[in-house]
Amino acid sequence: MVMIIYGIAAVIFLLVTFLSTHERIQPIAKEKTSIKDDLKDLSKNTPWILLFIVTILFYFICLHSNECDNTLFQILCREQVLPWLTGFINFFKQHIINPVYSLFGKEQLSLIE
Repeated sequence: MVMIIYGIAAVIFLLVTFLSTHERIQPIAKEKTSIKDDLKDLSKNTPWILLFIVTILFYFICLHSNECDNTLFQILCREQVLPWLTGFINFFKQHIINPVYSLFGKEQLSLIE
């Protein structure tokens, strides 16, 4: 019941935000850029690249730390449904997650066999 109330409140607040937001600066109508130029500009934007990497790592750690996902990954990798995933997950656990866990005194994650 609480989630229904939160969902309704979220929809109302998002609609109010969407309907009350207006562009103050009008884009130049003649200006056209290609996707290639836009991607080239993004590749030179260091803050955007760092934010992208941190976001991907954050989502991967959040999803991977969930026991259900961890169990699913282990089942898929043990059965060799996704053999390339085993190496990637083990590398990520061994070289990224476990060193961070050891800094905070947490138990290290076991590698997938």
